Amino acid sequence: MQRLGYPHAYARLLDELNRMGDLHRRPPPTRVLDCGLGTGVLGAAFARAVPGVATVTGVDLSPAMLHHAAAILTAEGVAAELQQADARCLPYRDCEFDTVLSAHMLEHLPAPVAALREMARVLRPGGLFVVVAARASIVDAAIRLKWGHAPLDPTDLTRWMTLAGMRDVRGHPLGSAWTPARWLSRAFVGWKLSGEHHEKGA
Repeated sequence: MQRLGYPHAYARLLDELNRMGDLHRRPPPTRVLDCGLGTGVLGAAFARAVPGVATVTGVDLSPAMLHHAAAILTAEGVAAELQQADARCLPYRDCEFDTVLSAHMLEHLPAPVAALREMARVLRPGGLFVVVAARASIVDAAIRLKWGHAPLDPTDLTRWMTLAGMRDVRGHPLGSAWTPARWLSRAFVGWKLSGEHHEKGA
């Protein structure tokens, strides 16, 4: 993640969201879930960018990733409440979190819409939802030979997030020009609708 420039790319993304006022909504986005957190780099960047985030809750299917994430978050001075769990069946109450983050998880799932709906379930109305997904590119095609993921069409991902109950879904480039993170990934940001006035189907 360091070599590909993701810590810097995530910091730039959050700086942009900060400038746009997206990180200053009320109540403050302090209850954070990082879903499929991997090494915890996105959760750590969010905790650095948003005052008041002392704890990042995270789930991943891989015990090894949970171990790496715990080390990274601890090094950043962030308390970590991590557990092994499937994003399609989260062990949390409805509307429990102010912010849900997910980086490079959905493209590994056979049913990404199910995970999006479940993440939306645990997000409070008005809460911030940040998804980072792989971009289809020559570089990504080479990486897919090892990891076997399937890049998501940006139009499909935006539509799925909207169907899951998000509004104002926007795409954001990652990092500065000519960095691997920018070629490999793109972020999608939305906010959960207040109430249940959204479509249920996909």
